[in-house]
Amino acid sequence: MPNISPEHQLYLYKLLVREVGVGKQTMLARVEEVLDADDVMPQDVGCDSVRELLESLGGWVRLTVFKKGRVYVTLIAQPEWDALLERAEQGKEKVGGGGPKSWKRRRAGKALRPIKPKPRNRPKPEAEPEPAAESEPAAEPEPVAPTPVPAPAPEPAPEPETESAPEPEPAPTPAPESETEPSPEPTPTPQPVARVPEPPRRYPQHFASEVLCHDAELSALYGVLPLDVDPMVLLEEDWRVARSAGSFSLRDGLVRFPLRYLRSPGGEPVEVCMRRQVASPSGKQWVLVSVGDGTEELGQVGLEGLPTAEEGAWTDLLGGRAVLVSPARTFAQDIATGPWNLLLEELAACAQPEDWGADHWALREYLLVTYCRILRENKLAISEDRSHAAFDTGLLTPAGEPIYLQLSARDDDIPWSFAGFSTHSEDLSPQPASYVLSLAHVAVVDEGRIVLDRSLSREYGEGFAADVAKAVAAVRRSYRLCTPAYDPQSNTMCLLVPLATEDGAQSRALVLEVRPDGECVARAVASPRRARACARVISSELPSWLS
Repeated sequence: MPNISPEHQLYLYKLLVREVGVGKQTMLARVEEVLDADDVMPQDVGCDSVRELLESLGGWVRLTVFKKGRVYVTLIAQPEWDALLERAEQGKEKVGGGGPKSWKRRRAGKALRPIKPKPRNRPKPEAEPEPAAESEPAAEPEPVAPTPVPAPAPEPAPEPETESAPEPEPAPTPAPESETEPSPEPTPTPQPVARVPEPPRRYPQHFASEVLCHDAELSALYGVLPLDVDPMVLLEEDWRVARSAGSFSLRDGLVRFPLRYLRSPGGEPVEVCMRRQVASPSGKQWVLVSVGDGTEELGQVGLEGLPTAEEGAWTDLLGGRAVLVSPARTFAQDIATGPWNLLLEELAACAQPEDWGADHWALREYLLVTYCRILRENKLAISEDRSHAAFDTGLLTPAGEPIYLQLSARDDDIPWSFAGFSTHSEDLSPQPASYVLSLAHVAVVDEGRIVLDRSLSREYGEGFAADVAKAVAAVRRSYRLCTPAYDPQSNTMCLLVPLATEDGAQSRALVLEVRPDGECVARAVASPRRARACARVISSELPSWLS
């Protein structure tokens, strides 16, 4: 039975307004993190869940349940409470400067003041890991049927199924972002949505200083990794990626997260398990438990080590060169996104309709590679107080407005948190990435100075040189057959040319690298599907052989 006194309500109002803000939709997981960080649990006020707690707070909290079970929280401003809290703060500043107050003054006027709920009826921390699981980004909200009421304004996400609000709003609150134009079937307008994928206080940030790694587990990694890979650096980077994307899980008291290496080509990633420990002579509160599935050790592999997970279609531009720059890890090192499927769904719904493939895989590659280019050109727009940032995704809404990815600052080793999409960016003026392709690139192809990489000759045989000659001859007749692509590793441009087979079918794309000395090298071959994803980073206007 909820037991929330006015003093407790005022305390929760003060806490949530300070950490979340008023008048904007926030994911339920973010509110759970704020309460957890302040050591406030729903059991303290007689509730079984954070959602039940919020539903019991009255008219200043509105819950909105969207399709697929996503729950958003909107705080409604209470001017009387704001004035009360302001007077309380002013009173604190005056206390201590003078002598003792008179008896009459101390007794006069007993005003409402915020009081933090005392801990009670809490589950034992070791026996119940559910609070940690609820704060994870991939957790599903508890299905509770809220009371439906009419929606006061269009929401930024898909049309809500139900809404829960114990009392009607005292006054309409302005939406955080202006919508482009209402219509009977409105296109979702990108709006910032505050979200933090995981609470930094709950899990370790640095493996070397916070996680105890025994020799047995490190030896298991040394036995399966390439010779030039440091296991501790690998654990540090991949744990950071897992925290950024919310790809770790909590099961049986163990925190599990995947590494970039696979058990077999095309197989499942190697999984690492760690758990919290009560005490350690080293002072580390976490310990690495196992590498693998926890039941059997990984077998020995060759000197090349285990295969790595797929980095993206852009690796087809490398021509067999080692991957030195990873757009996925670069993005994860800087930005905590939470589950990628939610981010991609929002972006695809706001942008002009395009075929991004299953699970929007091409859109994910587009965003990752675009961010690498933004960093190279120093176009990440950061506010003066470094509280927020944004960059231009290069995509447009159906109304032709640019879509910006908004970031909010984090007090963490991952400096930024994904805060949603919008069509304007307050005090910032993000600029889109530019991809300048000199006419000399096409001129080199036209002049015919093509050099065939030796690795291609060995891989495709002697007749491959004739196929390349046919492809170059076709481009000479119609230069618009070739299309540029961006290589994020070398930060250079290359050309994609249709490569016909013996029967005339254009089933491959030839990757041409134009070097500074004027030499044009045929260095790689890609499938049209993956070549299209590489070319789409630069422009949506693509030649027909890539469609």
